[in-house]
This record gives sequence, C-alpha cells and structure tokens, in this order.
Amino acid sequence: MTDEVNLYAMISKGYKPGGHSVGNNTNDNNIAFSTPYEKETLWNFEVGFKSQSFDNRLRLNAAAFHLKWDNLQFESFFFLTPGDLSTNFEQFINIPKAEAYGLEIEFVGLLTDNMTVSGGIGYVDTEVKSRQTVELSGGWTPQLQGLPLPKAPEITANLVGEYRFPIADNEAWVRLEFIYREGQYSDLEGVTNQQLVGPPPNNPSANHFVPISEYPYLSPDYAVLNLRAGYDMGAWNITAFVQNLTDKQYYTGTQENFGASGIRLRPNTRTFGGRISYSFGGI
Repeated sequence: MTDEVNLYAMISKGYKPGGHSVGNNTNDNNIAFSTPYEKETLWNFEVGFKSQSFDNRLRLNAAAFHLKWDNLQFESFFFLTPGDLSTNFEQFINIPKAEAYGLEIEFVGLLTDNMTVSGGIGYVDTEVKSRQTVELSGGWTPQLQGLPLPKAPEITANLVGEYRFPIADNEAWVRLEFIYREGQYSDLEGVTNQQLVGPPPNNPSANHFVPISEYPYLSPDYAVLNLRAGYDMGAWNITAFVQNLTDKQYYTGTQENFGASGIRLRPNTRTFGGRISYSFGGI
C-alpha cells in the first residue's frame, strides 16, 4: 500500500427474510392458500485496489469477487389448473446453493481541465450449484443445476466523455455515454428454455419450439449511445437528454407474460427529455 494505491479485502454477509407465497384457488371455492419459502443468505468475498496517479488526474479501481448464496429466492409462474388463466400463481422458490465469480475495473481520467473520460468493464459467471427443479406454466419442471442465474449478463461495459465550459458566470456541460450489455436471461423460464422443447406436459397435442439463438428467452447483446447536456447556475440546474441517440432497436430484457402466457419483450426507443431543478442548500 502506498499514498497512491490502497489494497483491500472484504468479507460481508447479507440476507433476505423468508415468507409465504399467497394464492387463491379459483377451482376450489376460492380457498386461499400459501406456500412458505426460506430466508436467503449471501456471503460476499472481495479483494481489490483503489489508486490515483499522474498528480491525481487518473483514478483506477479494480475488484474481484466471489458470491455464495444459500436458499437464493426466485419467482416461478404457473397455472394451478392447466390452461385456466384465472388460476395463475406467482410462487417464490428457494435455490439451495448458487455461486458467482466476477471482476470489475473502472477508471476516471482528467484529460484536460475541461475534459473528463470515465468508463468500466465487468465480467460475472453465475451458476446454480444444487439440484433443484422449478414448476413453470405448461406443466414444465426443468432442472436448474449447472445453469446461470437470471438478470446476470456476463459482460457489461461503459465509456463516458464529459466536457465542461464556462458561459457567462456559470458552467455548461455536454456528456456522451456508451453502454454495452451482453445478452441475458430475465427469468427462470428463460434460463431453462433449452429444456422446454416438444409437447408441454399439460398440452400433449402442442409442440413447443426454441430457436438456436434462444431469442426471445435470451435477449440479444446491445450497445447504445446517450447524450446529455446541462447548464449549472448556482442553485439552479437545467438538463436535457436524448436516450438511445441513434434510435437503435434493442431489448433490455424479456420475461414470461404472467397471466396471459407467451413472452413479453421490453423494447427501448429513442427518448427526449429535460429537467429543471433547484437546490435548497443544506435543507
């Protein structure tokens, strides 16, 4: 460890409380019922460094981590009565053992007195370690062991350039953001899609097909540009932005369309917006 580099190691533990998934069985005189799920615990092991160099004009940080879950909580969706949409049920389940390994690197560099560049890249590898089945719509009961976790893209990256300049007695700024996300599964149906092939157990006359690309269960990789600009006037601030500057067609996630079956996509079109804010100081 030096004045410019700090090494660290950390072990932490967290939890989510357990509870009950509550349903209403419309096929049995609307009798209410509940299924319990256990408390989730997480151990986080992390090592890394934080550094400043070039007369504090460059900040570079990196971290490696290992996450271990016991009784990881996830939602599953299915119909209490096959084919009856009114019996849809959202149930929390516990995955006894799951793990993740990852690496994150980030930097902030002051290129000139007016120009700042920052960015980062992350990698994470997740896996269900225990034998665990889950009940899904259609009567499927796929096996989760060895599969990745939902909402955990392996690679993420971002790069941001910001330029600040004076106007009158105040300061204006322009920021361009580049964001990259590798494709991800959004729920347990997406993670297990390769096992959901052929006739569904609750509908043997049908045939369920999954394309080689796994779309839409696996949302495609995407890269997007955002543009922001602002004018700071002491307590007042004016900001304008364009999300998805190039109007790229992309999806941030997909998931089971609970209650109506099928898959729901989340498209992101170009969006314009602005904001005026006032700071009341210490209030």
